[in-house]
Amino acid sequence: MKTVLTTATLITLLSTSAHALTQKVDINMHSTLLRGHEQLPLKRMVVRELGSRADLQGYKLSKVVLSAKSKHGMAEATLEVNRRSSLSQTVPGIEENFESDYSGFSTVTLNAPYSHRGASQGPWRILTRGKIKVNKVSVSLKKQVQYDYENLRNLQLTQVAEFKAGKVLGSTEKVRARGIVKGIQLVGTKGKVRITEVKIKYMDGQEIIVDELNGKLKQGRTKNFALRRALLKPIQNIKVTAATNSLFGSRGKLAIKLAN
Repeated sequence: MKTVLTTATLITLLSTSAHALTQKVDINMHSTLLRGHEQLPLKRMVVRELGSRADLQGYKLSKVVLSAKSKHGMAEATLEVNRRSSLSQTVPGIEENFESDYSGFSTVTLNAPYSHRGASQGPWRILTRGKIKVNKVSVSLKKQVQYDYENLRNLQLTQVAEFKAGKVLGSTEKVRARGIVKGIQLVGTKGKVRITEVKIKYMDGQEIIVDELNGKLKQGRTKNFALRRALLKPIQNIKVTAATNSLFGSRGKLAIKLAN
């Protein structure tokens, strides 16, 4: 029994000490033409877009979404992470639409190889076969937070906004931050809402999504997220998107509080 309790405690500790942030990086390829067998140096492209390798530190590759088309609909694309490859995906297309640089593109999703899902070390590459045009590359990165992100003790919180959450599609509230923000608290002030996204845009252009603030929020309850370490830098704005759970009755409300 002692062993069982120890294992259960360990699982609990692990589950509360590793939580995800998402960083999305969009790279405009301007309808780049690829022929035959080619390689795109994905990690270098991401670092160049971010402007600093430091913004990539701790993040692991989750998936890549291509906006692309092929001339005959039979080309293929593969994601390679640390020399392990994902399943190849077909890039659709027809010859009549291939010459256009503005239309005919399809979405092709390349998940990181399961055996190296989220690997941060080693090269990241997109391998292509056939005649392909790539209009955009969207990269999803994940980072584990190794601290008690719910702990906002000793921080002074100030309410900066309160808004009604729309039904079905929801509503988004954008608040401007002043300098460095040390913590975010969302407070249910009426009914029940479902938070679908909290996005932080930093002054240096980096954008992150705080996945741990997603989920249901009841009146009188709170969701906290402390910003520490690499997340402590000047913020431009914070966007909170939420929807009212019930399709009937009045809309739910929530407040946004920040700690500077």
